[in-house]
Amino acid sequence: MNDDILAQYPLLVSSNIGGMRGGDNNSGVGYMAQAFVERRLDDHWVLGGGFTAQRSEDYAPNRVLMYLRYSFDVWQGNLPLPVNPLKPYADFR
Repeated sequence: MNDDILAQYPLLVSSNIGGMRGGDNNSGVGYMAQAFVERRLDDHWVLGGGFTAQRSEDYAPNRVLMYLRYSFDVWQGNLPLPVNPLKPYADFR
């Protein structure tokens, strides 16, 4: 049955499906920089923002984030430190 499928789709025969790539012994260096700020607008609303930049060989994502947070309870104290921003869906583990 697999031979029939491969005969219909010749590109699958020459593809790299199931192929393996040898590992590297490179000890590359990477770094990440991030900063976040929050500002209380009133007793219920907080405006926040920040950025994250990551760098390494062949990988350099950047992320900019801005959010508006609402608290149902009236709060007039200091905002907690460090800032705890919303977590992007892609970072959930």
